Amino acid sequence: MTRIAASLACVIAFGCRPNEPKPIPQSNDLMPGATSSSAVRLKSLPDTYPTALIAQHGADTFVTTTFRRVLGSAPSLGWFAPSGFIADEQHLQVYIWSTDSVIQRVRFSRSLSDSDHAKLSAELHLACDSKGPLTEYADSITDVGARQRAFYTAGPPPSGTRAKLVARTMSAAERARAHAVLGPPDANGAFRDTAFAAGLNGPFYSIDAAYDSSRVLRMVALILHDSSGAIIAHQLENGDAFGCDGCDDVTYEAGIDRLYDVENVFVIPGFPFPVLLLDTSTVEGRALSLVTFTPDGYYATYRIYEYVVNCILGG
Repeated sequence: MTRIAASLACVIAFGCRPNEPKPIPQSNDLMPGATSSSAVRLKSLPDTYPTALIAQHGADTFVTTTFRRVLGSAPSLGWFAPSGFIADEQHLQVYIWSTDSVIQRVRFSRSLSDSDHAKLSAELHLACDSKGPLTEYADSITDVGARQRAFYTAGPPPSGTRAKLVARTMSAAERARAHAVLGPPDANGAFRDTAFAAGLNGPFYSIDAAYDSSRVLRMVALILHDSSGAIIAHQLENGDAFGCDGCDDVTYEAGIDRLYDVENVFVIPGFPFPVLLLDTSTVEGRALSLVTFTPDGYYATYRIYEYVVNCILGG
């Protein structure tokens, strides 16, 4: 894709998120006799292959391993449509992990043909990079809003699972500790901080960014705090990691969502810390990620990516 085309896609369709590496596909357990159109053998994937539904692997298998231990399978990607919830796997029922505070169960409704799939992609820009028939699940959600994609699992969430995005105020001491993670400040630079959790008690996260004197992004940290505000672990990134082809510099005015677009926070038994649902779309595709830290404090993420440029802009 040329720089001009990437820039056009960025402006029209996606809002200029960083170009993240294409991850590796994984498959879920299926209803007997069903198939997954997203399964692709690892050896067939060159780095630039715009495969259908692909999920991050390698050093970050902690999220998938824990989901499989707790629920029996890793999450897959589905789509909200006016008629119901759409997936490319067929189960008797699935559970939707989205922006809601309830992880909703939806039941198998009907199978969609290849022609139904093509029509869905053309009209709603959904399931663009998936191939073959789809499955529709009965969905009582009437106000989809801006949501188009969600994770789903075939297994129910374990007892005690909670989902909620709660804003939290950071104290001056908490902000000071977060700023120390970002390194020495620039003269006349600026900071942005925001904190959130799945409830009023327990561990919480903050996103803390440092900007230079021109108010251009310098460093970003996603920080995990314990309930007292002490830092447990962090993921530190240079500001360049949040740039993209055809985009302007990431500035203070762009806000926190330009860095980490947090859609929900889950507390899931089996995970030592809360799990974040992030929108990690890029200039070429839509993506969702589940992010957390391991017991040893390592950053762990699971991402499913869908290439949608051709679907939205044309062939």
